[in-house]
Amino acid sequence: QTSQLLLEAPLAYGNEPQEVLLAALGLSIGKLWDCPKVLLLLEGHGRQEVLAGVNVSRTVGWFTSLYPYWLSCQEPAGRQLVGVKESLRAVPDQGLGYGIVRYLQAESDRPEKRSLPVPSVLFNYWGQFQEADGGEDWRISPLDKGEDTAGEGADGTLMVSVIVAAGVLSVHIQYQAEAFEPALMEGWAQAYRQSLLDLVDHCLSRPHTTLTPADLTFKELSMEDLETFFD
Repeated sequence: QTSQLLLEAPLAYGNEPQEVLLAALGLSIGKLWDCPKVLLLLEGHGRQEVLAGVNVSRTVGWFTSLYPYWLSCQEPAGRQLVGVKESLRAVPDQGLGYGIVRYLQAESDRPEKRSLPVPSVLFNYWGQFQEADGGEDWRISPLDKGEDTAGEGADGTLMVSVIVAAGVLSVHIQYQAEAFEPALMEGWAQAYRQSLLDLVDHCLSRPHTTLTPADLTFKELSMEDLETFFD
């Protein structure tokens, strides 16, 4: 199922794995809380190729970025996948510049940034981790690393981390027990799993890859324009 999610399902609409994960996350939130959209805080590691000519191959660590993102929660499967793909790829430099605009500009230059609502969910896709071949020296540690954030800084925000290690996808949900019942969080985890399976089934049923505006060099077309053209 993990290989289908990472390798086969993205072919239906030309998605990246993170886009499929986010699409399913939105659908699970829509099912459980019956909301049309939710404001996320997306965390990126900054090691992907974003800025032309910038080579980070001889560096270690992450160049963490955080930026807000409105995620739809009640679209049909195909539109959900396309909508996440189109909106994420429209974010300049994958959100790397948001922190500069949000925190380093003079107050007078960013009045609209201060009025943003507080994100409800922090989402981080760590990517795929593989142990080195014959790796006796480098292995993924089974030991508990402790909490990612200080408890007093959690402020009720749900934190969702997704990682693929040794070919297995794992989802970690962190929450404050004072704000959410464990049974509700368990139900959400199950809803997220089912939404992922439903999206994979939908994608595998598609006979060919569907082009979307992000795949084209001409950027003035909408998805509706493409659907009309191919019909």
